[in-house]
Amino acid sequence: MDLFGLVQDFLSHHPLFILAFVMCVVSGCSSCFALLKLARAGYTNDVLATCSVIAMLPHVYLRVRKEQGWPAWPAHLIWISSIAGAIAFAVAVFRLIPY
Repeated sequence: MDLFGLVQDFLSHHPLFILAFVMCVVSGCSSCFALLKLARAGYTNDVLATCSVIAMLPHVYLRVRKEQGWPAWPAHLIWISSIAGAIAFAVAVFRLIPY
């Protein structure tokens, strides 16, 4: 069996990995959207340069959005999709373990 067929067979039997990947992509896209909005508003802080961006970005965005009049959904979507992706990945990994 070739590599493509092997990957296709794996993903057809383990769809939670696809869900985890999609949730990570959604989290990344909403993080980029929030970072772009913050950068265009002129907000520069060390939070944008640290490795804890995924943890601090929603908090910073929610604080700045009140001043700018932005919607709150990107900040909430970052957390929801990150947590859902981590849970889906953990469940998928535990389902691989034979009993």
